[in-house]
Amino acid sequence: MPTARITIGGQGGEQPPAGGEQEDENDDPRRVAHELLGQAHAVLVIATRDEVLQYWCPQDLHQSFRDARIPLWVTVGDAQVEIGSGQHDEALLASGIGGPVSRHKRRGLRASLERLIRVVATRNGDGIRAWMRSAAGLARSAVGSLIREIPGGEIISEALDGILSGLDTLDALATKEPKTQKDTTREI
Repeated sequence: MPTARITIGGQGGEQPPAGGEQEDENDDPRRVAHELLGQAHAVLVIATRDEVLQYWCPQDLHQSFRDARIPLWVTVGDAQVEIGSGQHDEALLASGIGGPVSRHKRRGLRASLERLIRVVATRNGDGIRAWMRSAAGLARSAVGSLIREIPGGEIISEALDGILSGLDTLDALATKEPKTQKDTTREI
């Protein structure tokens, strides 16, 4: 069970000031970094599944993303080991990974990832693209705080950027497709 402690001024036993955030053991920077990186990994795993690639990635890039999977998973594992070393705890906390402020990153990414998982099961292309964009963007943002500290963070971030780029490319191609016009001529 989490133990709470007050992180904002006051004497022991006093109530926290209004609006004050309480910190608990779930706000530990190492634990939060593991959670965020795990969620980013989940987004990447879902995005690169063969049955999901078609919804966000141009066809001629599918094999490139397939080929990147194994090296990317090794990079994620190495980053998790690096986080677990404890060498980066203070820097992670200074970067907004850990503490009460990190709760917003975690909640948003978790909610978006849960919605992505649900919509993938429906095979609704528009829904998959929308929640993929949300989950990849939030994961990219969360991992962005790790980039400066954790080796491999840049590679993971670039993979998430690749998803966003794929979505942008499909959007751009869709807007350039010629619209079919109705025949307005009439026979007399």
